Amino acid sequence: MKKPVLLSVIFIFLVFFTASLYAETGATTIAKWKDNKSGAFSMGFDDALASHVDYCIPAFVKRGLTGSFWVNPATARYGYGIDTWEGSLGQNVIELCPHSMNHSGSLFMEQAIYEVEECLDIVWSLNPPGQSKLVLFLGGGGAVYPQGFRDVMRSKFPTLLSGRGGGGRYRRDGLISFAKDAIDRGIWNSIATHGAGPYAEYLSFDASEFEALLDYLASVKDKLWVGTCGDVHKYNKERASARVSVIEAKKDRVRLRLTSDEDPELYDYPLTLISEVPKNWKYCKVTQSNRMRRGYGMSRSSGIRQGSRISIYKVEEGKVMYEAFPGRGEIILVSSKMDVTPSTVPVVRDGLDGDMDGTYFTDRLSASWDKCNDAETGIASYWYKIGTTPGGSEVIDWINNGLETSVTVTRTSLSLIRGEKYYFTVKAVNGVGLSSEGKSDGLEVQKTSDYIIFEDDFESGKFDQWAKVTQRGENTVKINKDEALEGKNCAELDVNGKEPVSLAAYNLKNVNDEFVRFDFKLSTDFHIPENGRFRLMHTMLSSGGITVANIYISTSDETGPYLYANFTDNTRRSFNLAEVRKYPYDRVLITPGKWYRIDFRNKIDPKRGGAELWVNGERKGTLMYRFTQRRSLGYVALGATSINSSGISGKIYLDNVIKSDSRMK
Repeated sequence: MKKPVLLSVIFIFLVFFTASLYAETGATTIAKWKDNKSGAFSMGFDDALASHVDYCIPAFVKRGLTGSFWVNPATARYGYGIDTWEGSLGQNVIELCPHSMNHSGSLFMEQAIYEVEECLDIVWSLNPPGQSKLVLFLGGGGAVYPQGFRDVMRSKFPTLLSGRGGGGRYRRDGLISFAKDAIDRGIWNSIATHGAGPYAEYLSFDASEFEALLDYLASVKDKLWVGTCGDVHKYNKERASARVSVIEAKKDRVRLRLTSDEDPELYDYPLTLISEVPKNWKYCKVTQSNRMRRGYGMSRSSGIRQGSRISIYKVEEGKVMYEAFPGRGEIILVSSKMDVTPSTVPVVRDGLDGDMDGTYFTDRLSASWDKCNDAETGIASYWYKIGTTPGGSEVIDWINNGLETSVTVTRTSLSLIRGEKYYFTVKAVNGVGLSSEGKSDGLEVQKTSDYIIFEDDFESGKFDQWAKVTQRGENTVKINKDEALEGKNCAELDVNGKEPVSLAAYNLKNVNDEFVRFDFKLSTDFHIPENGRFRLMHTMLSSGGITVANIYISTSDETGPYLYANFTDNTRRSFNLAEVRKYPYDRVLITPGKWYRIDFRNKIDPKRGGAELWVNGERKGTLMYRFTQRRSLGYVALGATSINSSGISGKIYLDNVIKSDSRMK
């Protein structure tokens, strides 16, 4: 009888020991803040200012920080930084939020709706495919809206949230102490400003204090979550009602369900979970399907997203910290080794239907690629970039394309060059961040028989192609055989006095995307008195029509000669390009005796037209998202088409004048 009793005791001990060993397996807590940090901190910036582009965002990149930027896409200040707002930094480093198109609102309901709706469309189009359309909206300080406008917005755009999402607001008790307060009290604090840095525009913090804040935030990233207003808002709302239930907990597998009262279609930011797993696990593979639970008012009838989210995390003392989405499929945890191999290489094709060698479009590029595979952690996302060299990023740097295996790029500022070849590079990123890259063999933007509308390199030695040659008083126009940039001839326009001297072409063919290119040089003795100005280029709808755009050369008490352009839309409002207030060093300075190449773009579109300026191949100013359907360039004049004061004298040399339907090499 003793043997059975002993066996029973051993059995009971083993059961008790085993139960003790795995008693806590599956127990899960939800971290108050991302990565189980002590507090959260957000920074908001309004109006898409030049200092955001020139100082603030580079300072963030340097320190690994992020922020939220409320933008006005129809303004010249947005155009100044369009490569940042609509490039890789705007999509991958910061959060873009709608702030209305013009920051002005409107008393008329139709116009007021446009101010918000168009801005939303732009912001949404710049986000990765599949990302929530929940956005934080600010109407703009001083902007006016008609009675009942907020009710219309709530009905028409239910994913629009007014404000900055929450968080304790700064009360000017010291920026660093405000960040420390978030850590000490375990709360979310946020600041908001307009200009930033040493050349801040308006309503800004002290530059040295703000710089010190950024340094402090970088030093406490292990304690404080510095997140965008949108991300922290989502996390905060999800966590408030989040619940974890254990479906199964065994020594080889844990199955969990994470739910929240928020709509998972809109609140799509992952929560940080900490789960107990067997102590002999070294790594934990976490898999969560993208199947959404019904009953959240989802817009998709199926309630299903493609694929599963898989990653591998290190286990420390029987605990694993990982990310999971509320309201999606069940979460499965298993013991694993670390994934050390990237996915299969993307096979990339130019175009959507087979591999294309050429296109006639100058404002869009498309690519597609085969779905990649990764046996260990699957594909987390695809990224693409576009260059003029294989593997290059001269056009667009890395952009997140979600899980989509094709893309058509129609960025507003995209302006392709006929005769140039463009290449896509695609990388597939797996669940632990390893990537593999594939390249396309390139696609050439084809030339057409009539893409050059007007051209004169002055090699004929005559001005026969020009409808009008203006030379009054002592001002003269002639062919010069010594100063040409290329070939043997250029045009020489002698300026002496206030009378205009110019070459003009009339009745030029109109196209929806038109470009004027010319080379110019001022003689070494060219003189412009302080605050003097002359108009180098003048364009109109026709020979007697309305002005569309001008390029000026001027001086100030701060600089020598500098160049800028202005442009008018259908409302006849004038906007400057490449002349940003408080940023004199960003004016395009001109050195007499040196040749400069000008490319001016005039894009005709009912909603998304505008103008761009390049100097020596570098974009210097952009104004897009304007109404320009009646703003074609039927008349172009070059030289000193008007002079604002006496005392301007010297020679202007012109060469290689072209009007075409695309940028030129």
